[in-house]
Amino acid sequence: LIDVAKILADKGVVSDLKIVGGGQDYDMLKQRIETLELQQNVLLCGNVDNVEVYLHESDMYVHSSLSEALGLTIIEAMAAGLPVVMLDGRGNRDLIVQGKNGYMVYEQNAEQFADRILEIWNDKQKYCQMSAFAQDFAQQYDIKPYVDRLLELYC
Repeated sequence: LIDVAKILADKGVVSDLKIVGGGQDYDMLKQRIETLELQQNVLLCGNVDNVEVYLHESDMYVHSSLSEALGLTIIEAMAAGLPVVMLDGRGNRDLIVQGKNGYMVYEQNAEQFADRILEIWNDKQKYCQMSAFAQDFAQQYDIKPYVDRLLELYC
């Protein structure tokens, strides 16, 4: 994603990437940000307790995990109305309706990833449609419909 941020910056796109979470790669990520001179574009937020605040302050959710189970963070982002651009983590394949709530990028290619972001961002009508579809899509993972289905089975 840092390379994606560099591509966007080189294209003159003003953006900011907030990387939430901690881990062993923090120093490597920080060095990459400095090497590419992206200190103004990329912020390493570390572990946070209020992820929902970051989601509601965002325009889009980008996810670069190469391995993913269900992808609860992706569902949370959609519930916040964010179109999603993500890599294929295998377990997250059911979460994207290509072109409806975002895009899955099937290979680790920063240029393709950046192009998908720009495709959404440069078309405000598409952005609004994706945002609305993402919210609707995420509702199927809400606990209430799940409990209602369980009650139908057992009652």
